[in-house]
Amino acid sequence: RFTDYIHRFEERRNTIPYVKDTEVMAAFHQGCKNEDFIKWWPRKTSLSASSAISVQQMFDRTNKDANSELVEYAQIKKRSLY
Repeated sequence: RFTDYIHRFEERRNTIPYVKDTEVMAAFHQGCKNEDFIKWWPRKTSLSASSAISVQQMFDRTNKDANSELVEYAQIKKRSLY
């Protein structure tokens, strides 16, 4: 699940001091398999440097996608109980 990837990534990232935002975002994107995030990413990274997104904005988006994934998973699980 996407939430698991986010947690693993954050745990690893917190062990690396002095990492640049661009390196964080590139590493996250390289390992990401979430289709919604992958579709969203090129539209944000193709902007000019003055409009580039921050790591915080990237993680805000990942949290949104992860929450959507959890809701979808819960709905599927609920349907399978009936």
